[in-house]
Amino acid sequence: MPSLPGRIIAYLLLGIFCAAGPVLLLLALGTGVERALFVRSSLSAEGDIVALRPGRPSRPSDKSRRPVFRFTAKNGTSFTVTSNIAAHPSPWQPGDPVPVLYQPDRPENAYIDSFFQLWEPQVMLGTVGGAFSVVPLLIFLRRRRSSA
Repeated sequence: MPSLPGRIIAYLLLGIFCAAGPVLLLLALGTGVERALFVRSSLSAEGDIVALRPGRPSRPSDKSRRPVFRFTAKNGTSFTVTSNIAAHPSPWQPGDPVPVLYQPDRPENAYIDSFFQLWEPQVMLGTVGGAFSVVPLLIFLRRRRSSA
């Protein structure tokens, strides 16, 4: 049987897992609703990739790239936007055409209209949050069976 400090540490870690999972799931839900409202109320435009920037400039070994794209809004103004989602290898090359979604009142916050560019943060938060929620549940069920 573990000592009291060992049990306290184990329960503390389990508590962190139990809290982190639902918090990440709530973040995924909240940002997902926000993104869905963005998609629903946005206008579409055709754009093109003008450059690929390093995903993490502070890490020279990181090979991921963030696309920089240019599009023209319905009012005729041209915008150049750097995506906040990086990928390796990049699915685009400079000169490639891309569909763009933007808000008429904030076109500088545009997104490339692709599943990965729109939903990757929510998928990652949901996956990690789900894993963090399932692990404590499995530990609890296993402990419950062994004590019965």
